[in-house]
Amino acid sequence: MYESIIVKINGMKGEESKNTINSKLEALEGIKSAQVSLENEEVKVDYNTDLICLNEIIETIQGAGYEIVQE
Repeated sequence: MYESIIVKINGMKGEESKNTINSKLEALEGIKSAQVSLENEEVKVDYNTDLICLNEIIETIQGAGYEIVQE
Protein backbone atom coordinates (compact mmCIF):
# COMPACT_ATOMS: atom_id res chain seq x y z
CA MET A 1 0.00 0.00 0.00
CA TYR A 2 1.28 3.48 -0.86
CA GLU A 3 1.19 6.42 1.53
CA SER A 4 2.27 10.03 1.30
CA ILE A 5 3.90 11.94 4.14
CA ILE A 6 5.33 15.40 4.56
CA VAL A 7 8.44 15.65 6.71
CA LYS A 8 9.62 19.06 7.98
CA ILE A 9 13.42 19.47 7.82
CA ASN A 10 15.90 21.94 9.32
CA GLY A 11 19.31 22.62 7.83
CA MET A 12 18.61 22.60 4.10
CA LYS A 13 20.65 25.13 2.15
CA GLY A 14 20.09 25.42 -1.58
CA GLU A 15 19.99 22.98 -4.45
CA GLU A 16 22.76 20.79 -3.03
CA SER A 17 20.60 19.93 -0.01
CA LYS A 18 17.61 19.31 -2.24
CA ASN A 19 19.59 16.99 -4.50
CA THR A 20 21.16 15.14 -1.56
CA ILE A 21 17.84 14.41 0.12
CA ASN A 22 16.17 13.41 -3.15
CA SER A 23 18.96 11.04 -4.15
CA LYS A 24 19.25 9.43 -0.69
CA LEU A 25 15.51 8.80 -0.45
CA GLU A 26 14.96 7.69 -4.04
CA ALA A 27 17.77 5.14 -3.62
CA LEU A 28 15.72 3.33 -0.98
CA GLU A 29 13.57 0.39 -1.97
CA GLY A 30 9.91 1.30 -1.59
CA ILE A 31 10.22 5.03 -2.31
CA LYS A 32 8.03 6.02 -5.23
CA SER A 33 8.99 9.72 -5.17
CA ALA A 34 10.55 12.41 -2.99
CA GLN A 35 9.79 16.07 -3.63
CA VAL A 36 11.84 18.57 -1.62
CA SER A 37 10.56 22.11 -1.07
CA LEU A 38 13.34 24.44 0.06
CA GLU A 39 10.95 27.34 0.66
CA ASN A 40 8.69 25.25 2.92
CA GLU A 41 11.61 23.33 4.45
CA GLU A 42 9.94 19.97 3.86
CA VAL A 43 9.95 16.87 1.72
CA LYS A 44 6.87 15.03 0.47
CA VAL A 45 7.53 11.31 0.22
CA ASP A 46 5.34 8.75 -1.54
CA TYR A 47 6.29 5.27 -0.35
CA ASN A 48 5.18 1.66 -0.23
CA THR A 49 4.43 0.72 3.37
CA ASP A 50 5.00 -2.94 2.57
CA LEU A 51 8.66 -2.23 1.68
CA ILE A 52 9.75 0.66 3.91
CA CYS A 53 8.61 2.31 7.13
CA LEU A 54 8.53 5.94 8.22
CA ASN A 55 11.42 5.41 10.67
CA GLU A 56 13.71 4.31 7.82
CA ILE A 57 12.83 7.46 5.88
CA ILE A 58 13.53 9.67 8.90
CA GLU A 59 16.82 7.87 9.66
CA THR A 60 17.93 8.36 6.06
CA ILE A 61 17.27 12.11 6.21
CA GLN A 62 19.04 12.39 9.56
CA GLY A 63 21.92 10.26 8.28
CA ALA A 64 22.40 12.79 5.47
CA GLY A 65 22.96 15.47 8.14
CA TYR A 66 19.55 17.09 8.42
CA GLU A 67 17.32 17.61 11.44
CA ILE A 68 13.69 16.48 11.47
CA VAL A 69 11.22 19.00 12.90
CA GLN A 70 8.74 17.29 15.22
CA GLU A 71 5.29 18.85 15.13
